[in-house]
Amino acid sequence: MPTNKKSSIWDSKLFWVVFSLFISILLWMYVTTIEGDEGTTTYYGVDVQFSGEENLRNSKGYIITDVSSNSVNVTVKGSRSVLASFDEDDLKAVIDVSNVNRIGSAEKAVTINFPSHVDQSKISIESRSPNLISYYVDREITKPVEIRGKFTGSVADGYLREDFVFEPTTVRISGPAAELDDVAYALVTVERQDLDRTISYEAVYQLIDFDGNIVESNTIEYESETINVTLPIKATKQ
Repeated sequence: MPTNKKSSIWDSKLFWVVFSLFISILLWMYVTTIEGDEGTTTYYGVDVQFSGEENLRNSKGYIITDVSSNSVNVTVKGSRSVLASFDEDDLKAVIDVSNVNRIGSAEKAVTINFPSHVDQSKISIESRSPNLISYYVDREITKPVEIRGKFTGSVADGYLREDFVFEPTTVRISGPAAELDDVAYALVTVERQDLDRTISYEAVYQLIDFDGNIVESNTIEYESETINVTLPIKATKQ
């Protein structure tokens, strides 16, 4: 008897009608609370990119420098499901410089690019911080720079240090004209104690300005970041 009663419940049309209605209510609740519910999310550290920068460099010899900010924070409003489908690494803050035709300072608003899978009709940008990015357009030049050496240390008794020998004797650097104009020479520093033989190795160098300070730059490019340096050490005659 119990078995027949159980079978009649599963075979009942009324049961399936009630069960279907229950499932429909659950789905409706999901759609309204998850899919349909709107919210706002702030995406931090969205990278700033310059569209057309490579073409600007190749066609006109211009380079972008002194960018006021390399990232922006973007607040987006939309359905929570759409907002959860991407993060800050998927966004790009783009500035179009393809039509730049002069050297000087400029300022533009960033355009936020979303991934292709995002339905942009379901979201809106509430704010960007900063909204405007300032930068400088400069002429790119290439400049040969003299190599100089600086020895800090000591030579062993009975030995003499001769002049540095560099190969090559100059290095070529490229970058914004305003920055390269400040570069006076490239310096190789050799630190050794009690030298009693000639040393030769591949060394890095630093760019030095006309006041003797190290030139710090993220836009200067080097034809070669190292050079061959030889420091001759010879024994003295008794």
